[in-house]
Amino acid sequence: MTAPTDTEERVSTTDYHGSTDLSGFFSATHWTQYKLSIKGQQTRKTFVATDQDKEAFRSGISSVMQIPLDDVSVEVLSSYDADFQQGRWNSTYFGHEETARRRTSLCSLSPHALDTSSDRLCPYGSIPEELVAHIQAERDQIELMREEFEETMTTGTEDVSNNGQLDAERG
Repeated sequence: MTAPTDTEERVSTTDYHGSTDLSGFFSATHWTQYKLSIKGQQTRKTFVATDQDKEAFRSGISSVMQIPLDDVSVEVLSSYDADFQQGRWNSTYFGHEETARRRTSLCSLSPHALDTSSDRLCPYGSIPEELVAHIQAERDQIELMREEFEETMTTGTEDVSNNGQLDAERG
């Protein structure tokens, strides 16, 4: 699959160039877009950061919503995989509802290696536009977790028991 030629350049405020922080451990490398229908009425498109087949996703929705499996209908619209050799997100579209759109970059340097000891390229340099908001939300969440982790490591935490009292107060 070739990349569209009209690429919109959008630069993230947090560039992961050369990063070896927590983002490398938690970032999804596969996304799937589903069309989800409940009882044939409530229909929505949803992105899931997992390589889960549609029947497993359908079963999970049925279980979480506590409704019969027959009331849940799922259609795979598209799937996306991080390509570390080409430094991009590859996309596959199923049916006629979703088609390739413009591509966007979340990196100020593209293409670039994930870190200095790797020949893997950062896939954030070329992302299908419909996936950008989901990847950015994931990156923001990872950044928040990283900041909270660093704060915990520098300031320490107090342990809270099940009844809500600080362990230090119980003496």
